[in-house]
Amino acid sequence: MCRRWNLKKLDKDRFKAALSWSGFEPDVEDRTDIQRMITWLDRVMQEACDVTARIGLKKTRRQAYWWQDSVATLQNECIHARRLWQRAKKRRRRQQEEIDELGAAYKLKRKDLRTEIARLKSLAWQELISSIDEDPWGLPYRLVLRKLKAATSSLTELLDPEVLSELLDSLFPRSNRPDPMTDWSDFVWSNNWTVYPGEVSKVIRERTASSTKAPGPDGYVLTLWKQAPSKILDWIRHIFNECLINGVFPSAWKRANLVLIPKGSKPGAPEGRLPKVRPICLLDEIGKAFERIIAERILQWQDIHPDSRLAANQFGFTRGRSTCDALLLVKEITSRAIKIDGGFAFVITLDIRNAFNSIPWPVICRALRRKGFSTYICRILDSYLCDRVIRYIGQNGRRYERAMEAGVPQGSVLGPILWNISYDDILSIDSDDDNSNIICYADNTLIVVTVEPVTQIIDASVDQPVVPVGSQQLWVRLDRIQSVESEGQGSRDATPSPGPPMK
Repeated sequence: MCRRWNLKKLDKDRFKAALSWSGFEPDVEDRTDIQRMITWLDRVMQEACDVTARIGLKKTRRQAYWWQDSVATLQNECIHARRLWQRAKKRRRRQQEEIDELGAAYKLKRKDLRTEIARLKSLAWQELISSIDEDPWGLPYRLVLRKLKAATSSLTELLDPEVLSELLDSLFPRSNRPDPMTDWSDFVWSNNWTVYPGEVSKVIRERTASSTKAPGPDGYVLTLWKQAPSKILDWIRHIFNECLINGVFPSAWKRANLVLIPKGSKPGAPEGRLPKVRPICLLDEIGKAFERIIAERILQWQDIHPDSRLAANQFGFTRGRSTCDALLLVKEITSRAIKIDGGFAFVITLDIRNAFNSIPWPVICRALRRKGFSTYICRILDSYLCDRVIRYIGQNGRRYERAMEAGVPQGSVLGPILWNISYDDILSIDSDDDNSNIICYADNTLIVVTVEPVTQIIDASVDQPVVPVGSQQLWVRLDRIQSVESEGQGSRDATPSPGPPMK
């Protein structure tokens, strides 16, 4: 069922009143039943949305852009003249001359009305054109864009079923080995791990939200949850706590609507049978709010426990670090090698194919335990990384579901954090060679080699990260080698010939 609401027409006061009235006390006998509580919360939110912002069949009529009071006056006069003429034709005692006079009067009024409308349309058109100089992104721009931007189907609806199936197999690989569930029978809960009211308010009310952002399967955008009264937030906190106590990440929050966004091909790259796309998973906002709480707990744990922190050369999705910092480090390494030593600097890029969607779940869980994260964090993430489902619409308009058996969803909150933790082993490789450096931004990996002999050092430096990456069941391709020569000689490419990816 497709849920749609007109959020522009949302009556916030009425919406809050509806939530306060129906959300005061859940009609659920066992309030430790997570699934029933989530179903109740979903029903309360849906009823409040239906009351205040439901999209119905009746559409509000908009006034014509050229309408003015003079048109209304002439329209009334025209209607009055037409009625007099029509009534005269129905009466037998009326003379033909009188009927003709009334008909002529009506036609004259109609002509005056049409003339006035044409004049006002022309005047409005001139005003529209003149407004371009004042505001080039105003109404004229929006009108043209609306005409040019035709409604299109999603990419999954346009692709041939066989091509789509092959594409999804490449984007969401099947797991060859079963994922063994960890035995948590000896787990003991501590009240120190409880979710507090301030945490829920931070991840819902204090976050910026857009009403135009695509929602998850439940249809609720963050704008709606931000309007929820304190009583609803208390019940949300209760659900979050039950999830942590029981170590269960609800299945409703592990469903995702799949959106395929086309990616541009690299210049000179051969066109394959499968289109290059970026798979985005649209998740429920309330589930993402729970992810934000878990993510904040992970970051707090890393602040307190240094052994769980990421390597200093990881710059992607990390607080206090950015792409600019990574570029400055590369520049510093290469400049030092060229200006001080008068040598070369080679930059080798490793392309990890379909990185986020391919990392096996057991690899992530092992990395969490190896870094010593708290048991309740590992326990809830163990549930997070199982029984995930993506949904999409096929060529025939039917909705399909597909199990996700590896990787972290692109579009989730925890995805980048879990990727960094699992990939951190590659960046923490101990090397006796001070002249080779590994720098990473998420899955984009650079190996910087700064001394001779070149060939032996490159081979050894590439083997260091490639071997453990292969052990994590990820596919690696040597994408490009860029050499930076001695000062004044510039740089040159040493792109390797295409070959099979290394695993």
